[in-house]
Parts: sequence; C-alpha cells; structure tokens
Amino acid sequence: MRRAQWRICSNLLNQVPIPDYIWGFERGRSVPKMAEVHKGQAVVISLDIKDFFPSIKQVDVKQIFETLGVTHSASATVLSELCTYKSFVPQGALTSPKLSNIMVSATFGPIIKDFCDAYKLNLSIYADDITVSFTDVPEVVDGQAKTQKEFVGKIIHFVKTSLENFGFRLNRDKIKVMRRHNRQWVCGAVVNEKINMLKRDRYNLRALVHNCEINGLESEAARTGFKTLEFIQKFGGKLNWYRQLNADKGGPLYARFKKMTLPLTKQYPDFDLDKIVYDSGIENPQSKKEMEAAV
Repeated sequence: MRRAQWRICSNLLNQVPIPDYIWGFERGRSVPKMAEVHKGQAVVISLDIKDFFPSIKQVDVKQIFETLGVTHSASATVLSELCTYKSFVPQGALTSPKLSNIMVSATFGPIIKDFCDAYKLNLSIYADDITVSFTDVPEVVDGQAKTQKEFVGKIIHFVKTSLENFGFRLNRDKIKVMRRHNRQWVCGAVVNEKINMLKRDRYNLRALVHNCEINGLESEAARTGFKTLEFIQKFGGKLNWYRQLNADKGGPLYARFKKMTLPLTKQYPDFDLDKIVYDSGIENPQSKKEMEAAV
C-alpha cells in the first residue's frame, strides 16, 4: 500500500503547485519560516479545524484525481480507494498531507486568503491549523469603525462560515486570541518579538546538555527511562527544533550534544545524529496537547 501511495505522490500529487499561504508538509516551507509571518503582531488568532483529515471524504479525493487528468471514472475510484480508509483520508498515510493541501487550496483556502488580503491580514494554514494575525484594525470594516474585539469576532466568524460551506468545522474549544502583552504561540513557536522556543524548554535543554556532558549520555538516558539511542533521538529532535527556531542559541547547544554522540559511531557505524533527526521527521517534536497546555 505504501509503495502504491508513494507512486501516486511522485507521479500525480507532488506535481500540483500549492499556494504559498499553505505551509504544511511542503518542501522548503517550515514552521520557523511560517512563524516569521506572524512575528511582532498586535493580535494572533489561532484556529483549529475539527476532525480535519476525516472531513476529507473519498468522493473528494476521487474528484481531485479527476481534476488532475484521471478522466476514467473507474481509475479515479481505484486511486481514491488507495488513498482512503473507511471512505475518508487517514492521518499518517503518505498521500494524506498532499491531498489535504490540494483540498484546502481548492475549497476554503482562496476565500480566506482573499478576505485576509482585503484587510491586510497575515494568514498561514498548516494542516488543521489556521493562523491569522494583524497589527492595526482597518479604519472602516463593513462601512463602519470596529473595535479590535469586534474585528477579531468578524475574522473568526468569516473563517467559521467559509469552512462550513465546504463541509469542515471550526473547533470552538481551540480558538485562541493572543494579544501582544501575552505569549503569542504559532505551531510550537513563540512569535511575540522574535521566533523562539519557550523559556522553560530552553532552560531544560541547556540543563540536559550540561548533565550529559558531566554524567554521560548513557547515564542520563537511564535516569530518564530511555534506551540510549531512543534518548538521543528524542532530545536530539528537541535540540534540532531549538536550533531551527533560534540558530544563535540552539545551534551551539545542538553541536555540543552532537559531539557527545560521535563515539557511538564505533559501536554503530551508520549512526549519524543529523540523519536520525531528519529521518524521524522531527520538525516540531511537541504534540498539540503539550503546546496547548503551555499557552
């Protein structure tokens, strides 16, 4: 199945250009770069699409393939069956990220983008996360002046309506309106004045690297309950994330950690920290649950 999905991605889906406001899973587009879009804004609005992947049905996928030139209905049906599970797009399948981006760019994405452009708002969409930010409220909205609170309400209502028009739903429990005097958070990155990791997490990583230098990787891995290679992958990923967000501080810390892993090449000739981090797909190692709890 994965082999078939890989061929579908290579030969069809990856040939589809995705608009630059859609950031998830696209080559050359990362969370740190996306976070720059929302840096230093007066208001950052974070919105979540409820049950995003399951909301993309097999009939939608079939239509995507038909628009890509698979005109034979039976062929489009077979391709859609290879990319879905129980008639919807499953999270984790090789084809799901690109299919979701294509779906967004063909449905509610352009509508929300036009709205944001009209009011000079910053927009990014990363899978089920929609982020809108701005510094100034327009002088006139719908023919009259609006307070910041009223303008935020209009934005949220517009996004909600746009999603519903295409069968998607806004998760009301995950609406976050973050103003300048509080922490502003975009997909795991703090964006108030500069892109960075949470201060608490930065301190924890510095302490971890220091302890590893004093006590050794194996000792620290045992203390935290991980096998050595699992420990290296987990915290190497977190350090890599810090390095992406803040190269000046995270880069040297990652380099110190990597230096400690070099002796492992004697025991594991193919070991390479950069490759482990890359192959694991770690860009932002924090789960949504962890991020939400931190805000």
